[in-house]
Amino acid sequence: LPVPDPPSSYGLPLPTLMLIAGALGGIVVAAAARLVARLSARRWARRAERRWRERVAQVAQSHVLEPVQAELDAHDRVGAALATALRR
Repeated sequence: LPVPDPPSSYGLPLPTLMLIAGALGGIVVAAAARLVARLSARRWARRAERRWRERVAQVAQSHVLEPVQAELDAHDRVGAALATALRR
């Protein structure tokens, strides 16, 4: 049996046009996916950094600032008691 000629469009065989369209479409889809992934990663990174900063602030408050403030308050109380004792 004779092999039929493939359908053609614009002077090129249709399978060749489909191959070219598929390759170009793949490049476009890959570029779009890369853009979406980059935007998503930036959003995730901002969210993660915000949570990290909040947690560091909480730990700093509870483990550093509050104990230091308690010591300063105790120092002020001792100073006030000493001043009262010296006035008598």
